[in-house]
Amino acid sequence: MNAPCFALLDEAGGDTAGAGSRLYTGHAATLHCHGRHDWPALLERMQAALARGQFAVALFDYEWGAHLLEMAPRAGTGSATGTGTGAGAETSAAPPARVLLFDHCRRLSGPEVTRWLEQRADGPAEPAGIARVRADTDRAAFDAALARIHADIEAGDTYQINYTYRLRFDAFGSLFALYARLRARQPVPYGALIGLADGGAVLSLSPELFVRHTDGALTARPMKGTAPA
Repeated sequence: MNAPCFALLDEAGGDTAGAGSRLYTGHAATLHCHGRHDWPALLERMQAALARGQFAVALFDYEWGAHLLEMAPRAGTGSATGTGTGAGAETSAAPPARVLLFDHCRRLSGPEVTRWLEQRADGPAEPAGIARVRADTDRAAFDAALARIHADIEAGDTYQINYTYRLRFDAFGSLFALYARLRARQPVPYGALIGLADGGAVLSLSPELFVRHTDGALTARPMKGTAPA
């Protein structure tokens, strides 16, 4: 990918005429965090950047929670620039936590996001998509995992487990055309298109509101695992 580092946080749900999406440009730096011992320094540098008037976009791998708790990584797992509902170019050398710092933030409406994507793709009809989708877990491993989950529930060791596995695939077309096609095919409230300085990228489309900060109030609405505070 030859585009400069940027971050589009795309709020495609609700009133698409409202300027709810944010486009971050003018990449100033990327802060890296490889483990719990790096975390306080990263937070300090991020707060200093915010105090200077810069903007921060945080990227955390799913495995980051294990790093914070200093848990040993599971066999066969590695850091990736996109997981779960997102897709990205994986790199095992990528740190599990990164914060991108930008100088500029521009608010965009839904139609403005569409035009921005079309301007960077080769027109609205540029071919783009995914192919050769494959799971990293075979049927035998899947059945064994479910049997263990059933046994743990029956033993009273847990009441809920969110079992997931990774899907890997090949992508074709430009980053912008691919995101535009996914955005049109899977209309969800929250999307992200992030071009990284190392040439990687993050694409994400999700119905979940993980966390929102508005006027000193934090709101979290994940789809699973919620309980009254």
